[in-house]
Amino acid sequence: MPYVISLCFLSSVSARAESGFYVMTASIEAYMKSPDYDLSLLPGEYQSILVNYKAGKFRLALLQLQELITIGLPDGRLDGYLFITGECYRSLGLDKYAMRFYRRLSDEYPESPFYGQALYRLSEDSYKRLDENGSIFYLSLLLKHDSVGEMANAAKFTEGKRLYRKGLFAEAEKMMSSISDGSPLRHASLFVRSLCALELNNYEKAILQLDAVIKRTPDPVLKDEALLVTGQIYIRLKRMDKAEELLMQVPQTSARLGEALIFLSQIKLAKNDLVASIALGEQLLKINNGEYMFEAAMVLESAYLRTRQDDKINNLRTYLEISVRRKKLVFDLYKELDLLADRHTSFGVFSQDVSDKLTTLQERRSVNAVYDSVSVQHDKLRNGALKLLAELDADAHISGGSGVYELRFLEYVDKQTQTLSARADSLSSLVSAMTTGRTGERDPAVESRLMQQRDAVIANLRHFREMRDDVRTHALSSNPAFAGAEEAQAKFVDWSMMHLDQMKERLREVYRELGRLSRSATPAVKEEGKPSK
Repeated sequence: MPYVISLCFLSSVSARAESGFYVMTASIEAYMKSPDYDLSLLPGEYQSILVNYKAGKFRLALLQLQELITIGLPDGRLDGYLFITGECYRSLGLDKYAMRFYRRLSDEYPESPFYGQALYRLSEDSYKRLDENGSIFYLSLLLKHDSVGEMANAAKFTEGKRLYRKGLFAEAEKMMSSISDGSPLRHASLFVRSLCALELNNYEKAILQLDAVIKRTPDPVLKDEALLVTGQIYIRLKRMDKAEELLMQVPQTSARLGEALIFLSQIKLAKNDLVASIALGEQLLKINNGEYMFEAAMVLESAYLRTRQDDKINNLRTYLEISVRRKKLVFDLYKELDLLADRHTSFGVFSQDVSDKLTTLQERRSVNAVYDSVSVQHDKLRNGALKLLAELDADAHISGGSGVYELRFLEYVDKQTQTLSARADSLSSLVSAMTTGRTGERDPAVESRLMQQRDAVIANLRHFREMRDDVRTHALSSNPAFAGAEEAQAKFVDWSMMHLDQMKERLREVYRELGRLSRSATPAVKEEGKPSK
C-alpha cells in the first residue's frame, strides 16, 4: 500500500500557526531593533543599572531599580525607571510584573517618550493572553498616540495576528497590508498574509507571497518557515520534486531542520528511495536530543521493514524506550530538587522560630546544631542530584536551559524572603512596644516612620513571594526538561498504541491469507485434511 505523507501543516494551518510558527509568538524585537537607552536616564551612581541590563544581568538591575523607585527622587525620570523595570521583568519571562510597570507608566505619564512602547507591550501581552478587549483597547490608544510610526506598525502587526488567530482571514489580510512598505515588519506581515491566502484556498497567491519572503527577508528563521510552508503546498499539489527542492534549502544549522527532515524522509519513502529515507531518518533521530525521535521512528521502521533489517527495528524500539525513561528521570530529579529546596527553607524558618522562643543559650545552640546538620545533608543531596543532572542533561545544563539557574534564583529569593520576614517581625515588635508605651515616652513621628518602614518591608516581602511562585509556575513548569519529559511520555503511549493497531491489522491479514488458502485448496485436502493418493 502507498505511504501517506503525514504531519502536513496545511491540514490545519491555524492550529499549527499558533504553536509552529515563531512569527505568531515572537516578540517584536525579532524584527525591530530594541531602544538604545541613554545613560542620562539614570543618576550617576545608578548608571551601572543600564550596564547590567545590557549585559543581561536583569535580576541585579532589578534590585537597583527597586531602590530607585522606592526612593522616588523628584528628578522627572521615574517614567524611565518604570519602563526599564518592566523590560527587566519581561526579559526574565515574568510578564505579570512587567505589565504592572507598563500600566503605571501609561496611566501616569502620557507625555513620556516611553508611552508608545509601554502601550505596545500592554497590547502584545493582551494578544498573548487571548484578551480580545485588551488588545482592541490598547490598539486604539496606540494608534491615537501614533498612527504612522513604527509602534503603530507593530500594533497593526499584532492586531493582524489576532484577527488571523480568530479566523477572520480577510480582515487579517487587510490589517497586515496596511503596514508601511519600509517597515522592518513587512516580510513578517507578508508571511502571515500568505497563511491567510492558504486559509482562503488561494494557493497561487500564497506561493507568490512566500516566494517574496524567501528571496527578500533578512530573517533566517522566517525564511526557513517560508520554505517549509511552500514545500508543503507543493506536497499538497503532489509536486514532490519541487517540494523536495525547497525543503533541501533549509540549512543544517536551522532551528526548523527537524521539520524539513521529517517531510524529506517521508518524500523519499514515498518514492521508495529507501537508502535516502533511512539516512534522513537516522539524521532526524539525532536532532535536538531526540526531539523528533518518534517521527523518525515511523519512517525508519517502515524503511527497515522493507529492507528486512529486523535487528535495526528492535534496536530502534529499545532506544526509544531508554530515551523516554531518561527524560522521565531528569524530570523527576528537577522536581525533587525543587521539593528539597522548599523543605530546607521551611525547616530553616521553623528552626528560627523555635530558637527565638528558647530562653537559654545552650538550647539555642542545640537547635542551631540540628539545623546545621540538616543543611549538610541538604547540600549533599542537592550536589549529588546536580552532578547526576549534569550527566543526564548535559547540553541543557551547560546552556543554562536545564532549570538549575531557576532553582538557584529560587534559593536566593527564599533567603531574601527569610531576611524580610525577620525584618518585618522586628519592626512590628518595635512598633507594638512603642504604641503600648513599653519603650518609654511615645513619639508619633518615630512611630509613623517605623510603620511606613514596616509596610514597605511587607510589600517587598509580598513581592518576593509572588516572584517565587511565578518562577515556579512559569520558568520551571515550562522548562524544556519538564515539558519534554511529558511530551515524550505521551508520544511513547501513542506510538505503542499505533504498534498495537498494526499488530491487530497484521493478525487480520494472516486470517485473511488463511481464508484464501482454504478456499483455493483441493477437494481432497478439504475433505481429508491431506493430499489424495
